[in-house]
Amino acid sequence: MIARTLERVCLLAMLSVVLGCGGDDRVAVPTCDQPSPIEDGIYFGVAGRYVPEQDGTRLNVSLGMTTKKYYPSTPYVLETRVSTGFRYMRIDLLGVDGAGAMFWATGPATAKVSYEPMMLPQTILIDIVNGCDTDQYKMMVTTESITLTALKVAFSEVLYDLCWIAPKYSFACYCSIEGQTGGCTCEDFIEYLRGYTRIEERSFPSEGWSPYFGGQYYLHPAPFSPQLEPLFADYSRLLNEESNRTVNMSLSTWEGYYYTSWTYE
Repeated sequence: MIARTLERVCLLAMLSVVLGCGGDDRVAVPTCDQPSPIEDGIYFGVAGRYVPEQDGTRLNVSLGMTTKKYYPSTPYVLETRVSTGFRYMRIDLLGVDGAGAMFWATGPATAKVSYEPMMLPQTILIDIVNGCDTDQYKMMVTTESITLTALKVAFSEVLYDLCWIAPKYSFACYCSIEGQTGGCTCEDFIEYLRGYTRIEERSFPSEGWSPYFGGQYYLHPAPFSPQLEPLFADYSRLLNEESNRTVNMSLSTWEGYYYTSWTYE
């Protein structure tokens, strides 16, 4: 049971790195007798992230896929062909390309497909075609989460059917001590930030996948976003001096940025 759980966590991490239903204009899937390009099947997952723009933000949804088969060298690319219609997406699996593989690594072939909903909420029907087999999913996208519902499954497996989206103007903080497990928190840094602005502590529900490890995160006012990294840099320099670099703190933000205290001199 523990080994299976670790395998799912590793596969979810791999998906993170690469990380409207209905419509009558779906592309027809013809009858065929061709072999499946991906014989062992795939793992399938989604993630969403708000992307800042000059006039606001847009939501980008990433559909990540990894082969269930591990290859002796990596990175291998899972080649796909994507076609879209009204609230519909078709992903054809074409095969695996190992042209850029390195002999000292091993892992699955990966692919990532991006989708940006025109409005929210929106439901999309997704067909994943592997030779003569077609798996179907319904994807529901809201401002807070993405839900996958399997309609027909033959070769694909979803690790998590519910994915939470990091709220705008949110961040998470993590802390570790060299050579130790635990014994370190971010409370002092949060109190430091509260000297400059209002900070609210939040958490995701226990069900589903969280974009922040542990599910806990913080919110700050929108105008404060540009100041977060400089303040983290100043605090990191003090932390490095006081702890002789034995304490490491990291900061993960809703825009996808990741900072670590040890990089600041």
